Formats: sequence, structure tokens, C-alpha cells
Amino acid sequence: MEHRLAVSVEAGAIVRMRRRLGLTLLAAASTGSLYAEGVLKNGWIEVLVLLPVGLFLLLPARAARLENLLVALTAVCLVVSGLDLCFAR
Repeated sequence: MEHRLAVSVEAGAIVRMRRRLGLTLLAAASTGSLYAEGVLKNGWIEVLVLLPVGLFLLLPARAARLENLLVALTAVCLVVSGLDLCFAR
């Protein structure tokens, strides 16, 4: 007699997981661009900026609000990095 463990995962769960992971990586890269570009001089500020990214991964119950916060944080970080690149001497 053969025993097999059947795991059933709905397709929607996989799509949500991929979306969460993609947004997390994008937000982490955009906040990292601030430090890499020299806008942030201290690494501890980067840790504080990455706090919502970590919370987004750990707290799925409040994912909708944190998701909106991450989208806004990503946009702000990319705009600030882009402006620093444009106006650097």
C-alpha cells in the first residue's frame, strides 16, 4: 500500500504570494537605491525605511494597508533617487 501526501494549493494563493514577493523585492530595491546613490548617508536610516517591507512579509492580516504604503514608499524612493541622479554635479 502506497501512501502519498496530497497538497492542494489554490491558484489564487500562488498569484497572491508571487505579487507579495514581487512588491517586496521592488520596495527593498528602491529603498536600497537611496543608500547606493548616496542620498542616505547612514545605514540605520535604511533599516528604518525597510521596516514596512519586513512588516509586509510578516503581517498578512494588514496586507492591504501595508501594500499601499509600500507602493507609495517605492514611488517616493525612486523619484528621490532619480532626482539625485539628474541634479548631481
